[in-house]
Amino acid sequence: KKELERKKNLWKQYKKEIETLLPKFVVLFAGTNWADDFILYINGEEMPQPLETIIWDEDYGYSLSVYKIDEVYYIVSEHPQGKKEDLHAEAILSIFEKYK
Repeated sequence: KKELERKKNLWKQYKKEIETLLPKFVVLFAGTNWADDFILYINGEEMPQPLETIIWDEDYGYSLSVYKIDEVYYIVSEHPQGKKEDLHAEAILSIFEKYK
């Protein structure tokens, strides 16, 4: 229960920062466990369908998903440390280019 309360406080702060800064893109290098909970939180406890999912590392099955909530595109992906960073960057940049 304390962990959930701590997460909700973090999510509240992140949401406020996004509302203040109004970015077009937010990249979440958190994997789906943390990021899905955040996406649910900022979307009123309803999980949206991703606009698309890109597998950026066929060997290990790493992928990213793109969600649009209000006017912000959220890119959810694994943290790149120790992974094929070039492939990861290319996938993210392709999303920036496609939805700019």
